[in-house]
Amino acid sequence: MDVVLHEITHSYFGNGVTYVTFNFFLDSSSLVVLPRHADASHFWLNEGWTTYIERLLQQILHSPAHRGFSFLIGSKMLYDDLQFYEQRNKKYQKLQIEFEKGENPDDAYSGVPYEKGANFILHIGQCNLVARGFGILMVFQKGCWVV
Repeated sequence: MDVVLHEITHSYFGNGVTYVTFNFFLDSSSLVVLPRHADASHFWLNEGWTTYIERLLQQILHSPAHRGFSFLIGSKMLYDDLQFYEQRNKKYQKLQIEFEKGENPDDAYSGVPYEKGANFILHIGQCNLVARGFGILMVFQKGCWVV
């Protein structure tokens, strides 16, 4: 059921909070704004937010203990992935990865964007820097969070 929650959350929330940039251009003397996906360096925005909201739903559907246990399981996966990249490529331990031209983003695929991203958002929430629940709106713009 948790996988279903995760994928439904992508449909509802995760794909709206993602690594998007905007192309601005003039078309027949009017300004046109088109969103487009940027590079994969902000993949954690999609997966981190989706994992965070998935766990909020777990608390509602199951219990606070279920949500906490999911964070506990995720922290073990995060620890293992961080250890794995300690020996291989340390830049894959970061939330935002600067990929080189021609570098395959799939090489960085792990639990890091899911778990580190969700824990980062959880931490911000616990610091009372974001609203709790589904009224969360944050924009990551040129290296800064705009709330």
